[in-house]
Amino acid sequence: MPSSYIEQALVTLLRSSSSSSEVYAELGKKVFFAEAESATAKPYAVLHTVSDPHMPFAFGEANSGQPRIQISVYDDDRFNALEIAHKIRKRLRFFSGSMDGITVHKLDVGGTVLLRDPDENVYQASIDVLPIYIDAS
Repeated sequence: MPSSYIEQALVTLLRSSSSSSEVYAELGKKVFFAEAESATAKPYAVLHTVSDPHMPFAFGEANSGQPRIQISVYDDDRFNALEIAHKIRKRLRFFSGSMDGITVHKLDVGGTVLLRDPDENVYQASIDVLPIYIDAS
């Protein structure tokens, strides 16, 4: 069944071994929306919607949008977290076309931010993704 939301389409794309072989080699199916499954081994990635402005007809379609989605890679090793984030950026940068049933006109990817949570002793490498898309519904 095709994705109903751009976030779902991004998760499906990044989990796909055929379309994201470098990302899949690093993460497998460990790409989640909103939160990781409990006891997920690192490294893994989580997508969060930072903003999703309602923009009807902005791109000539009633169901168009341009949300800001943050993808964060979590790992014990800061360099590995950065490397995986860069592989995700490389996979998504300048993407256009059909993404699991959603028409993506353009996909911009921002820079990387690296943070460390001292309580959990984990690194978080995050990138912003800005898709311009037409909702499949």
